[in-house]
Amino acid sequence: MDVLVSECSARLLQQEEEIKSLTAEIDRLKNCGCLGASPNLEQLQEENLKLKYRLNILRKSLQAERNKPTKNMINIISRLQEVFGHAIKAAYPDLENPPLLVTPSQQAKFGDYQCNSAMGISQVLTAEELNAAQTSVAYGCIKYADLSHNRLNDYIFSFDKMLDDRGNTAAYLLYAFTRIRSIARLANIDEEMLQKAARETKILLDHEKEWKLGRCILRFPEILQKILDDLFLHTLCDYIYELATAFTEFYDSCYCVEKDRQTGKILKVNMWRMLLCEAVAAVMAKGFDILGIKPVQRM
Repeated sequence: MDVLVSECSARLLQQEEEIKSLTAEIDRLKNCGCLGASPNLEQLQEENLKLKYRLNILRKSLQAERNKPTKNMINIISRLQEVFGHAIKAAYPDLENPPLLVTPSQQAKFGDYQCNSAMGISQVLTAEELNAAQTSVAYGCIKYADLSHNRLNDYIFSFDKMLDDRGNTAAYLLYAFTRIRSIARLANIDEEMLQKAARETKILLDHEKEWKLGRCILRFPEILQKILDDLFLHTLCDYIYELATAFTEFYDSCYCVEKDRQTGKILKVNMWRMLLCEAVAAVMAKGFDILGIKPVQRM
């Protein structure tokens, strides 16, 4: 694969140089007033476009080759899947076909590889939970799509947009809510422990993302007053989406639960951050309630 990548890189550089040369020639002909007199100008422009197209294809091919796992990487991933598979089976003997996902880490701080099965295991649903999740998403997506638009403006009805799990949609926000709720569950923290922590734990907002999330939470009463005054519920929808986005930034930057990378054992729970998670979930739940959307704890 290294030879192929080197060849593609060389071709890429060569074609980039050709494009620069052609572009310079075209600019020269235009600037010196030879635009109409040069019979080669159209041919140069056409050739330049073809080169740019081939260059784009070459870049995509090169990126695809670079992203392909090597033989050694495949062997490592296979071995890690085997090890984690045995560990998960020992921890959850009654779980059939437990989710198992081992991938190269995208961030150096998380090590070379990651096993991202915890979230999947926590979300293995019973038939009753699955039905509740389906009902919540089905009704919630339609309601949210309607209420998230300014009620004085028209909009195009589209199931594809309603069910999109990215952006300001109910599918994304309902999933974000269940993700927040799962954090305490995975850390074995129940409602009683959270209530005790709320009475005794000092909230530390040392990180900029903690400050940003805290300020966003405190804006909730202001948003409620605004929608009471003008009855524009899309303001509340925009706020819930902003809150979910701020939470994602916070969660990616600030550890709520610190675990041993080798064993997965919980080393430390940062309770003030767990309380921030709980506050976000409580605000989102109240927002959903106002919008007539019923969230679920698992999805």
